[in-house]
Amino acid sequence: MDKFVTIPPYLQDGIDPLKRSYPKKINLIVFDVETEEGEPYLITFYNGEESPTYLKVTPENILDKFMKFLIDNCPQTKTNLLFAHNLQFDLTVVLNQYENELFQYLEPPKLSHELGTFTKIFSQKTWFAQVKLDNGAYVKLIDTGNFFKGSLYNLSRKLNLDHKKRSRPDFVDEGKKPSNRKEWQKLYLYCGAEIKATYDLAEYILQKHKGYDTYITMSAPQFASKVFKKHYLAQRIPQVPEKVRWLAERTIHGGRSDTFVECPILIPDVHYFDYNSFYPWAMANLPPITGGEWEEVDDFVNEFEGFYQVSGYVRECKHPVVLKNAGGMDYASGKRVRRTPLSSYELREALDKEEIEIAEITGYIWKPGENSVNPFKPYVGNFYGKKQKTPKNDPRYQNFKLLLNSLYGKTYQTNRKTDYKEEPRYKVDQETGNVKKNEIRYKAGGIYLPHVGSWITSMCRAELHNALHKYDGIDCATDSFKTKRNDVPTGEELGELDHEYEGMLLLIRPKLYLMFSPQVQEEVMNDYGGDLRAWLNANLSTLEESDSIKDLIPKYALHGFWGSPIQLLKLYQKKENEYLVDHMNKIREAIREGKQARKMEERKRSIQIDWTEEVGLCGLKKGEAVKERELCTGACSKCPYVREF
Repeated sequence: MDKFVTIPPYLQDGIDPLKRSYPKKINLIVFDVETEEGEPYLITFYNGEESPTYLKVTPENILDKFMKFLIDNCPQTKTNLLFAHNLQFDLTVVLNQYENELFQYLEPPKLSHELGTFTKIFSQKTWFAQVKLDNGAYVKLIDTGNFFKGSLYNLSRKLNLDHKKRSRPDFVDEGKKPSNRKEWQKLYLYCGAEIKATYDLAEYILQKHKGYDTYITMSAPQFASKVFKKHYLAQRIPQVPEKVRWLAERTIHGGRSDTFVECPILIPDVHYFDYNSFYPWAMANLPPITGGEWEEVDDFVNEFEGFYQVSGYVRECKHPVVLKNAGGMDYASGKRVRRTPLSSYELREALDKEEIEIAEITGYIWKPGENSVNPFKPYVGNFYGKKQKTPKNDPRYQNFKLLLNSLYGKTYQTNRKTDYKEEPRYKVDQETGNVKKNEIRYKAGGIYLPHVGSWITSMCRAELHNALHKYDGIDCATDSFKTKRNDVPTGEELGELDHEYEGMLLLIRPKLYLMFSPQVQEEVMNDYGGDLRAWLNANLSTLEESDSIKDLIPKYALHGFWGSPIQLLKLYQKKENEYLVDHMNKIREAIREGKQARKMEERKRSIQIDWTEEVGLCGLKKGEAVKERELCTGACSKCPYVREF
């Protein structure tokens, strides 16, 4: 992580146990806005007691009606909470008359209204806001989507909420408002069920806060951090010293996503494995962190965890583990590195695999104190055990999963500090003409512990590297990998591997793939000579009409691809790149491009794949196979030159 991070005074000594409790008096309201062409025509409120309130609005008066409802329904004597599902959409509609002056900033300025003031609008990855009304009441605006991802339609069923969101009326699905009395009646029925499902979801979230006696939070990670600090943290976790923090921060990287074969490629008999709660496993295996001391060293010390700057030669490796620098996920292989920052976990893994020859090394190691503990271990053990014992169709399963998987990211979360418009990472010095880094500063989050965040993520990357070596991984993505090997040990314990899928893999690039079922693989290999395109010519229309594509394509990832699995298959089938997709303009995207925010538009996109580089089952690119193997017919499964990966 190559950032300039400021630690606020209340975090400079460390992370303390939490004392604040659940509010005594809560006033819960939810709202939702209906739009046509990105502009509002109806806003709905619901407080759980009376019938929903429906207010017809225009772009010009929606803020006035919004504020009037709040001041009439939010008393000073209660904790007022206003939830929406996808607050980014609904809030920007309410503030549509000010969207350019507000949302050109990542941290918008205050906005005054005759009935109150938007004192805070937080609009980065997480969206929330706060309004101070002229009657003295405060209202927090919270997104239910910050706690549970997915559509309200699916969530209302997965969590077995009392009210279920209905399917959209046709005119709503087309982005149009009602044109007659009958359509308005349909809309009110639809919006009534939707707003009540939103209320149920918000109430569900509040019940979890009440159950753990924490004050109200804005997101699942923040909620998990409060549960941890309230119930599992008995003593302070000291903050890392400045001399170590600089190095620890530069060893923080996200999950690893890579391919280790040339792409695009079709590979049969592939097995997909993922780790059971990978990051929580790492949290549970941290060293004791509540007390100890840092010691400067000039050699690798295997007995303790720490951080190093290393110079030396990194041997060539199919699955490299040594990152070149702090700036990204670029791995060194067959190259020299100079003062590259490494955590002890990845350096230990590189030394164990004899992948690095160290020429120079300096660093710091952490020596835990006698009574020091790892408070994350009982937290993980408790919620993993509860999750494993709870059926997946039980709503509590989602709660345990949320608490288990939401916490680790808070240990290295930062919020961009901005009093300016969005700026690029690099800028030109007007005096010299040189390009230099734009020093955008960040503020540390609520349990910012960069050494802990680095150890968690690097422990996982080191473990993943070991598995990739051992089982000759085809690709990997954060907590999973694929291989041709079927002798990988599995289990149900924390951190053990789970065999999720097997079948035929169409791998386009990292995190863009489709895995076909064994049934499809058998048909492609036996009936179509290994030619997936021939199989698609005969079966794509059936696949497109199938009620459950998961039966034939049980696993896929579409990172960076805006279309559907069917659209991706059509591009593969025809060896094309461009496709059309319906896309809703998000607020800052609309501001940058001068478009109407929240409006659905048809966009032309390209996956930018060179299909002449496609690799056949023989291991050669198609062009090379035809050129070098006169006998090659393209029927790869019958090719005499086929070889295993």
